[in-house]
Amino acid sequence: MKGHQTILTLDTSCVQEEKIVNKLLHFVHKITDSYPAENDSFKNFVLSNCFQLIYSSIIASKEYFSQEYLERIEKYSPVSYLFLEKMNRNRFDNEDIKIQKKYLKILDEMIR
Repeated sequence: MKGHQTILTLDTSCVQEEKIVNKLLHFVHKITDSYPAENDSFKNFVLSNCFQLIYSSIIASKEYFSQEYLERIEKYSPVSYLFLEKMNRNRFDNEDIKIQKKYLKILDEMIR
């Protein structure tokens, strides 16, 4: 941390983190539920994607949550946390490959 604080860094106990995330999930649901949308399918799509972002953040910071909470939240996710972790690892591997290809192009230009 660079000295910054957020609501999630004030108290990093699992119980407190889980309460905050639950409040966030309820807040997002309440906001979207209260919004009068012309297209309910799109509204549900947006809500679902908001939840997926939160679920992905939970797995990316799983050290701050209890195993019980992770298992409970995973039931709401359309994919397993194992899949999300694998996807995140592959994303970073792909970024590394892109960087390596960029350096190879630079080296090729230098050699010519």
